[in-house]
Amino acid sequence: MEHTSWNLQCADDLQANFDDYASAQPSSSIRLAVVLRDGGRLVGTVGFNAISPQHRTAEIAYDLAPAVWGQGVATSVVNAVVDWGFQRLGFLRIQATVLESNGRSMRVLERCVFEREGYLRCYRQIRGRSGNFWLYARIAGVR
Repeated sequence: MEHTSWNLQCADDLQANFDDYASAQPSSSIRLAVVLRDGGRLVGTVGFNAISPQHRTAEIAYDLAPAVWGQGVATSVVNAVVDWGFQRLGFLRIQATVLESNGRSMRVLERCVFEREGYLRCYRQIRGRSGNFWLYARIAGVR
């Protein structure tokens, strides 16, 4: 949780997220499981938040177990989900916000052809403290 804005104390804290994922509203968040091919082990999630059907934009978010860090899993998953977002969901822009301390995630986004667009000061609360984030984006058709 160190490099995320999650503030979870127990499983019940996820209920609001589950309710949003189960909604049929076009702006509802989408969250997918990341499962390894060899054995089907769950190692994380990936999906879209802040979906705007009107503007055809979304924010990608992902989290992986430390056991698979540095193995190319995040890069592969982000590329696949971004391609799906552009081709199947019709997004024109997919952006990501990354806590300034999360260098690994920044490198994943840069490998996935996201451009750093700005620095967001006091953007989100991180377990009771204001956190600064970098804003990255990728535009449909740009690779």
